[in-house]
Amino acid sequence: KSSKYADQRKVFDTVGKEVLDNAWEGYHTCLFAYGQTGAGKSYSMVGYGANKGIVPISMFEIFERIKG
Repeated sequence: KSSKYADQRKVFDTVGKEVLDNAWEGYHTCLFAYGQTGAGKSYSMVGYGANKGIVPISMFEIFERIKG
């Protein structure tokens, strides 16, 4: 894999976690995927198979926080 490769967990940890933390603190947040067709926006947001995207990882994290 290229040194520029980032798996879905790394993307979440780098971008999504901070957005989720801010939302958890009561701030309005938005994570927007923008780019050329075929660039991987849907893959980054939703993922594929076992490599879950930012949205499913965020949902898991939200319910883990609720469970405490």
